[in-house]
Amino acid sequence: MNLDDITIQDFKNQFFRDFPYLNIWDNTKTYNIGNVVYYSITELFYKCKTNGTTSIPTTTENWDWIEDNIYNYILDIDITKAQTEAKS
Repeated sequence: MNLDDITIQDFKNQFFRDFPYLNIWDNTKTYNIGNVVYYSITELFYKCKTNGTTSIPTTTENWDWIEDNIYNYILDIDITKAQTEAKS
């Protein structure tokens, strides 16, 4: 496989157990109890407390704010940098 053909999602799929990827909240996904997301609008982390929610993380009926740090996770930009280095 050519490194130019590997997408960020391909990388995440291949190494799904090896790295803690930043899970950015996505309005097209459904979340369940225990799911943790980063909400870029507030720049905070939230943990889901109900099953089957699609609500924004600031909805307190469905989400609790939790303390976390973005630097505890692998970001898409980190994968892009690694791919660039591997190509050179």
